[in-house]
Amino acid sequence: TGKAIIATFVSSYWPLVVTSLVLLLTPGVTGRCDLHPPQTAWLRFRFYFIELVLVVCFVVGAFRVSDPWGWTGWLNTWALFAYVTHVAWHRLLPTPYGAVVTYLTIVPCWLLHKAMAEGSLGMPANAGSSRPEGAAQIRSCSPTRCNSFA
Repeated sequence: TGKAIIATFVSSYWPLVVTSLVLLLTPGVTGRCDLHPPQTAWLRFRFYFIELVLVVCFVVGAFRVSDPWGWTGWLNTWALFAYVTHVAWHRLLPTPYGAVVTYLTIVPCWLLHKAMAEGSLGMPANAGSSRPEGAAQIRSCSPTRCNSFA
């Protein structure tokens, strides 16, 4: 399918994709182009085309990476926690300490995930996993077909 072809191309040749997008950047333009679009159609095209390419790559799964050490489950939990609480830490604590506390919360998230994986919290062993039991771990795609291996 087209989705698999795009994902395989971008995963395999990402330096070419990134270089092409960098060539389309507009160094003289500052500010939020989504709120205050540039005056010319060419500059607007360059901005929106870069965004379009990145969104298509994201949607087709071209940015999907393998997780050989199983980090994405607990890092996903920490990233959500950090996203929800970082402004509160920033407002409660002086400037450098809010960010320090946000980053230090990675340790309890990892410890909690480790305890859940060992089953020492009385929960099932896969309770902290982002991948359901029996889901494919490795996905191999070629331009003509995709295979999943357990």
